[in-house]
Amino acid sequence: MPIRINLLAETQAAEELRRKDPVKRAILVAAILVVLVALWPAFSNSNPPRQKRPELARYKMEKHREGYKEAVEASGPPLRPNRNLPHSRL
Repeated sequence: MPIRINLLAETQAAEELRRKDPVKRAILVAAILVVLVALWPAFSNSNPPRQKRPELARYKMEKHREGYKEAVEASGPPLRPNRNLPHSRL
């Protein structure tokens, strides 16, 4: 029975180790994660969606205006400077 000698075994083993290098894989995974984290804000929905129902938006705006009017009425008349008091001059 002939003895078979694989002269490329050492080269093939080194190539296989390079392909399966855990450090290289860890760096690749870390780089992919960094890219994903950097791109996340671009694809996330940072702005609230527009109102799908305009009548709801109108209702909310009217309620807001009514609340503002009530607050202005409750605060009384606007303050005016008293012209009888002397002004301090520096």
